[in-house]
Amino acid sequence: MLLHMPTSAGKTRTAMQIIATHLRSHEPALVVWLAYSEELCEQAATEFERAWLHLGDRDVHVHRFWGAQPLELEQARDGIVVASLTKLYRAAENELQFIGTLAGRASLVVIDEAHQAIAATYRLVLDTLVSQGRSAALLGLT
Repeated sequence: MLLHMPTSAGKTRTAMQIIATHLRSHEPALVVWLAYSEELCEQAATEFERAWLHLGDRDVHVHRFWGAQPLELEQARDGIVVASLTKLYRAAENELQFIGTLAGRASLVVIDEAHQAIAATYRLVLDTLVSQGRSAALLGLT
């Protein structure tokens, strides 16, 4: 699905409603949110935490995977992984099993600024996440 809205019209907030509904409907569930910059990653993580306070029905973890922040895959089973595309691609390059494990757990993948997803490196990440393992649903924001 593609969510197309003008700048500042509420794409992130709308996506958080969709994610919250998904997490409430599937337990455990892991959502992977992909963004191009650390700023967009932090915005998404903060917005999810804010939304989940009002919409959530259980404790879930926000896993931050950008910059120097590591992702402990063993702990990433319920909640949301917010990752920079670059860091996730590099992790996949170093250990292909890493992204395969994440794909096996993800039931929803969200890509911010989806119109930029045509780059070959990022397509590899997206293709792996949505076609391996559980065959996660894909939501693009643009």
